[in-house]
Amino acid sequence: MNFQHAPLRINSALPDPKIEPQGMMKPYLGPQCDSERIADNQEDEEFAQSYEHLRAFPVLPLLGAEFTVQRDSELSAGLLRLLNSRLPGIGFEEADVSPLILRKYHFIHVSVPAPIDQATRQPMALEIYASLKNMRAPEGSYEHRLSLLLREKDIPPILEYKAEAFPDVWQDDGFRIEGYMLHELAAQMTFEITQAVYSNIRYPNISGAFYL
Repeated sequence: MNFQHAPLRINSALPDPKIEPQGMMKPYLGPQCDSERIADNQEDEEFAQSYEHLRAFPVLPLLGAEFTVQRDSELSAGLLRLLNSRLPGIGFEEADVSPLILRKYHFIHVSVPAPIDQATRQPMALEIYASLKNMRAPEGSYEHRLSLLLREKDIPPILEYKAEAFPDVWQDDGFRIEGYMLHELAAQMTFEITQAVYSNIRYPNISGAFYL
């Protein structure tokens, strides 16, 4: 089932942001997140000014859930399978996971269109973070060496290796893109969902994480 996309900005016209959610997602939700605490994590002044109208609820069956793919082109399909397994009866059809975030930061971050909140008639989204928990690849491959470095969690050697492995870069109007960003990761990769939120904006960013 295709769902309407939630907005990027908070709709401040909502009369009662604390009303209990209703609809298809209700059975899977935990208590509403503290919007003031979320606002304290943000750098966006517009967000901070309208935080009281934010509606965000943890999606309990997704927290800690894992899925496995064999290459990063399978990320969207793998996440969809997990969503429909953990949240039966909804029928998600769209999850556009960018492999570029994985190639650069070794996690995934995506906003998935979700069923409308029947209590407010607002379009909603699932914001999902998932960490790369495990990565297995043939010895001698770029992915195998990368997996060993990721276990050490020492960022400078990881970045140095990635840059050396793909010295060619793509130039677009003077903007540099590292060569490893163009390389599809081919490895058995297992991801664990660390954050899953049902919200009336696409990216509530409840943890305050920031990356470029």
